[in-house]
Amino acid sequence: MSAEKTGQGIDPVKGKIVHPALLDKFVRTPDLPRNDLSLVDFGAGKWTSCADFIALLIQAGYSVAGLALVDADVEVFPDTVGTVTKKPLDSLPIQVVQSSDHVMAGAFISQFKAKFDVALCQLVLHQIGNDNAASYLLYLAYLTLKPNGSLFIVNLHPRYLQYLTEFEPNKFKVTDQSADCVSGMYFFDLDGSQNVKSRAMHIQLGMLLALGFDFDSVTHLVPAALAEENTRYLNLTESSIPMFYILQVRKRADNFVS
Repeated sequence: MSAEKTGQGIDPVKGKIVHPALLDKFVRTPDLPRNDLSLVDFGAGKWTSCADFIALLIQAGYSVAGLALVDADVEVFPDTVGTVTKKPLDSLPIQVVQSSDHVMAGAFISQFKAKFDVALCQLVLHQIGNDNAASYLLYLAYLTLKPNGSLFIVNLHPRYLQYLTEFEPNKFKVTDQSADCVSGMYFFDLDGSQNVKSRAMHIQLGMLLALGFDFDSVTHLVPAALAEENTRYLNLTESSIPMFYILQVRKRADNFVS
């Protein structure tokens, strides 16, 4: 299995489909500051995708005052350093938390309780097969957000994985399936693969509500912008099958269930 992650393996697709929709959700969040925005990104690997989105935010008139990058994959740390020393991240105050040790990561994150306006979790949760580990990551996101702060979760859409199961079984090979989740090996178009566990939307939302988040909105993203690039994207677009979804929830401090 390649060390490449699902997020990094489809960064070009994210740039054309996910990031414009994510920016639109930022704009439509009324109390999200345009000046001195603080953002924490969970599990984005080399953070090239985060850098691209930060550039998009700046282009749209946002100013970013603080950024924290959190990931368990210590092997990509040299790539992370390369990313954060280039524009647009090179001029920002940045904290990098890169540790597979939950105790160490949690202790570091505890220094940033209620410090961030926004938390991002792009194409990460479906890479975490253990539900407790997935809930722990969401808990860390909860801790870092200010009251009423927003968490934006980007995941592969279950309908997209179902499409691959039926029409491109060599792209996504199912290893386990139930009414609430499907697990399997996802193969990138260029090279490499990644274990994926796709949880049903109500399961994912249940994790979040149990931690004290409130549901805000969900956006289903059909790859219409890429419909002319290959047959898969064309078929998905013509059949109105989403490839991704963006789930937005908000922190409500008085909702927390310990």
